[in-house]
Amino acid sequence: MPALKQDRPRPGADKGAFKSFIYVQNGGMPTREQALAAAGRVLAEARARRDALTPLEAARLAHEPGGSSIEELAERIQAARHRSAGLAARQNEAA
Repeated sequence: MPALKQDRPRPGADKGAFKSFIYVQNGGMPTREQALAAAGRVLAEARARRDALTPLEAARLAHEPGGSSIEELAERIQAARHRSAGLAARQNEAA
């Protein structure tokens, strides 16, 4: 289930949560490989949540007062997804 805007952490809101998670999992300071693997899992989950949203839902969550309109954001999100899909298709053809 995608996180709602109010559920998103703000910069500096929970410093150390990720570090604490790794410490608990590892019982001490994580290795570089463990830290990178954990960061990769967090990034993959975040991207999956983001990509599960419709462009309009994503635009509503991304909208900031005084910034681009929701409609403009939705169009930009749709265009970015279209470009990504085209790139993936070209990479699959080349493989």
